Amino acid sequence: MRSKCAMAISSSTSRTQDLVPLLCLLLMAAAAPQHSCASPPLPVTLPGCPDKCGNISIPYPFGTKEGCFKPDFEVLCNDSFHPPRAFIQMAGAKITVDDTYYKTNEDGMPDNDIGSSEWPIELVDVSVSEGKARVLGAFSYDCKMNDTYHAVRRQEIDLGYWMPFSMSDADDVLMGIGSNVVAKQTSGPQCQSYLLYQLSTRKTDDPVNGSCSGQGCCSANLRSGGMAATEVTIQKNTKDDGGFYGDGVSCSYAMIVDKSWYNFSSPDVDSDAFLRRNAAGVPVVVNFSFGVDGCPNASEPTPDDFACVSNYSTCIERPPVLDNVSIPYFCSCSAGYEGNPYIHGGCQDIDECARPHMYPCYGGKCKNTPGDYECSCPAGTKGNAKQAPCTDLFPLPAKISVA
Repeated sequence: MRSKCAMAISSSTSRTQDLVPLLCLLLMAAAAPQHSCASPPLPVTLPGCPDKCGNISIPYPFGTKEGCFKPDFEVLCNDSFHPPRAFIQMAGAKITVDDTYYKTNEDGMPDNDIGSSEWPIELVDVSVSEGKARVLGAFSYDCKMNDTYHAVRRQEIDLGYWMPFSMSDADDVLMGIGSNVVAKQTSGPQCQSYLLYQLSTRKTDDPVNGSCSGQGCCSANLRSGGMAATEVTIQKNTKDDGGFYGDGVSCSYAMIVDKSWYNFSSPDVDSDAFLRRNAAGVPVVVNFSFGVDGCPNASEPTPDDFACVSNYSTCIERPPVLDNVSIPYFCSCSAGYEGNPYIHGGCQDIDECARPHMYPCYGGKCKNTPGDYECSCPAGTKGNAKQAPCTDLFPLPAKISVA
């Protein structure tokens, strides 16, 4: 039979063991980051307005319902597609396609019309912080269907009058693909792509994958200042030497395209692979802007139609357009804030402490502040904990000496 003392010790040990899980939970809670609560979602559009069309986010100033968009920013959400697709409704915004053919055995190789059509411009995505959107554009091609017959498509992208949309000369380029192609734009430099045919080997030079320097693929900058419309054409191909083409349909291409999208691949040279792979179109980056007089000075009253309505938003001027007469602008949230600057209260403070992968605090104590954050080194250490780990305030020999 156990003594009362042994029973007391056993009972005490049992109670201690029962407390261990609770103590562990308390320690874990104390050590956990203080930012576990999810932040409320940032406002995307006006209250009561749809913020999506299918898989595409539709942030204000764009919108799909009356009262949900600024003038010229209406978007048609066509739900006959699955998922629904978004199209810009700006007056005059369209893609015009002309289909023709010519025969290389005819004198002068005259164009023969097949027909023309107009397409709406499809919206792919929007970045309000950069004042940019991506749309789908068409591309021009010259496809050799047999020894003499060439099917040709010429396309023109028209974003309406220059406001509010224009092509981004920082993001888009004119591009040509083919062994013998000259790509042209309405206003701006052209580019030429070629592969030299070596009679001795009856082979062409090998194109360089990933490079658009003229050997199978070429590129040229757009005219600066933001074009609202441009036609893209291909110079007629008069070289029918079999060395330039493989078997079957062979095509050359020309397009205005987002330069970050396409990585040149040699199988696209003189084949219909690119055409079959991108039948829906190619991405084009467009700027969207407001106003004609630039950002208002701090000493001037804010115009009634000023687009940057959120607190902590910034007005950013674009380069002058229309022969330097007009200066458009777009809006962005100020540093340390994120969201939609075109909505009242749309720019919200960033909690940098909740995003250590983006806003580092190396072993220090992180404190969020409006538009910024503080990161202080622990006691006994020094340094800038935003940039590098803190170091001991006293060197090791000094610590040993004090001890």
